[in-house]
Amino acid sequence: MTSQQVNCFLTVAACRSFTAAAERLFLSQSVVSYHVRALEKDVGVSLFERDTHGVRLTPSGEAFYRSLRTLTEEYIAAVERARQLAHQDEGHIRICFGSPTSSAMMGRIIQDIYSKSENAAITLSNRNQYEILQPLLTGDADILLTYPGFFQEGLGLKQKQIATVWTVCLASPKHPLASRRSLELKDLLGQSLILPDIHSINGENPRIEFKELYRWVQHNQNAVTIDFSARTLDQAQGMAASGRGVMFVHSLESEYQRNDAGLVSIPIMDIEPVPLLAVWQESAITQSCRELIRRLNPA
Repeated sequence: MTSQQVNCFLTVAACRSFTAAAERLFLSQSVVSYHVRALEKDVGVSLFERDTHGVRLTPSGEAFYRSLRTLTEEYIAAVERARQLAHQDEGHIRICFGSPTSSAMMGRIIQDIYSKSENAAITLSNRNQYEILQPLLTGDADILLTYPGFFQEGLGLKQKQIATVWTVCLASPKHPLASRRSLELKDLLGQSLILPDIHSINGENPRIEFKELYRWVQHNQNAVTIDFSARTLDQAQGMAASGRGVMFVHSLESEYQRNDAGLVSIPIMDIEPVPLLAVWQESAITQSCRELIRRLNPA
């Protein structure tokens, strides 16, 4: 009986649905079903009754669920106590992040940590957007830096806004817009827009942090020229630096991109700033992490 099997069983029992359990666990439904079937085989009884109306616990499953939930809660509490003692002794902070903007911000955050706690030990880990919550849920990270769109309620997590990130245009110094101190979206009409992520336009996988901008682009495609030829961020930067158009990033990203590529950063003023969040699991973090969250200044 593995921890993954137990976790899937408890979640399905709580949700009364394999689909809902899969969404909560950030797994596919087939994986959740596989682990539950494996657990039923190990235990030797059917734990769920399945029909067209969904799933429900069998009498054996109900008894097993009550006992297992108690044992699991005690186990989790014991592990968290052990981790807290270890981390308090080490002053260890584990930070997970999952986007270019939070990556760009790591230097500032680490500098702030060391200015307040010179002896802190920091471990950084990077995850894609589909796996970003797993380190927090499994206790392998103390703090996650993310956007509101990736934050999900109901998982025992808390959040604090630690920065406000503005959307900007990056343009060649020779571009007609480069002399402007700021822009409104209407100022982009008639311009060439460099968008390296084609999925962000067609809606298959929209970038949450740029959703207002992409929505505007979708509504004005006849009035702007959209260049999809760049397949990477580096290619898009090169095109913007050569004056072929303007591209969009967040203001924190633009600082180092402008230095590397000689690009001009022009804030877009009529797009609401995006908050960058610190997300954590209150019951699992150490005192040093709580102090860090308390001291990180909101924008």
